[in-house]
Amino acid sequence: MRVDHFSLRELQRFHLNDGVCSIGLGRPRRRGHPTFPNMIFSLIGGKTFLCGFGIPSISAAGEQQRARPQAKRRVKQLACPVHGFGERKVQGVVGSDERVLITGSSGLIGRALIAKMSLAGLRPIRFDIRETAAPALGDLRDHLALERAVAGATGIVHLGGVSRVIWGERFPDLCHAVNVEATRKILDLALNSRRRPWFVYASSREVYGQQSVLPTVETAPLEPLNTYARSKVAAEKLVSAARDAGLSTATVRFSSVYGDIDDHADRVVPAFASAAACGGTMRIDGPDCAFDFTHVDDVAAGLMKICNALASGEKKMPTLHFVSGVKTTLRELAELAADLGPGPTQINLTPPRTFDIHEFCGDPSRASEVLGWRTAISLRSGLGKLIEEFKGCSPTRLRTAAARIA
Repeated sequence: MRVDHFSLRELQRFHLNDGVCSIGLGRPRRRGHPTFPNMIFSLIGGKTFLCGFGIPSISAAGEQQRARPQAKRRVKQLACPVHGFGERKVQGVVGSDERVLITGSSGLIGRALIAKMSLAGLRPIRFDIRETAAPALGDLRDHLALERAVAGATGIVHLGGVSRVIWGERFPDLCHAVNVEATRKILDLALNSRRRPWFVYASSREVYGQQSVLPTVETAPLEPLNTYARSKVAAEKLVSAARDAGLSTATVRFSSVYGDIDDHADRVVPAFASAAACGGTMRIDGPDCAFDFTHVDDVAAGLMKICNALASGEKKMPTLHFVSGVKTTLRELAELAADLGPGPTQINLTPPRTFDIHEFCGDPSRASEVLGWRTAISLRSGLGKLIEEFKGCSPTRLRTAAARIA
């Protein structure tokens, strides 16, 4: 196999025949001037691997073949596998020719991800039962709609489904149909698609159940406690089977994502933020229950990194969770919200729910090693921003949200 070694400066200078040029290591100060000119790359079988730092050089196994310097540069999306260098990925940008299907596009994470993709010049395919704007599609149980959506996709980010523990307990059959059977259908369509789209599955910290060792790592045993968690475990197994069948996949687990005033008003963070902004009661179901809260902008940034990796051919993305690594009790969350907001607040303590886990904190190390991802927004900062946004809401909207919480 031919092995060529190039510096980043040289990679940007040459047109590589059917190769790739990575400019994802930093913003150049000016066109053609890489931020890290002394990073050394190897072009092996059409893929680029970072192998270290050094003096810019070119060597080849066999005759050196410089590409045509006069030819137009071809810059493709890239998230290089970086082996022997801390396993850290070098990120590029998903190409504009990618058509990414996002199920759950109207949800908390879907909206944030679409915003980032739109800024990058992408045109995602929206799929959500709440979508109204054409050409959005809708119900995950509608197999014909899924077929049309998957047929045009080069990548899929599957965020849609029954997304809350309480809904799974109230509607177990619906939870299974949407979270398991619809996922099965999408994976079957992807495997049989001419395009063979890559696939990102959005899972949950709920799959771990109540772990005795914290912070939890991704290899911890899966011990789901409720209907929703069991549906997520079942779907993860389907994704693993699809990978074994040849589909490029990634599974990412989320934990207590927050950060948008249009989130469900009765979820704990928006409920506390709304009460802190305008006055009200914070009901705490288990004041000593503790969780790992992650801002939606951090989650969307991590998903973009995963999309970059899969779009550039990554086949062995391990299961990751996007977590802060910081454990916060619900009592501490309420006190922080009250401290950040101007509204007069009261705290109402109630027992924890019997079908929930009562404590979770995740280890972010693997996401950092694999993607170079860590949370950038602290809970204090994210919650403070959310409270400020609630302060700017109309009284009618706040009354509607309060009624939904009650």
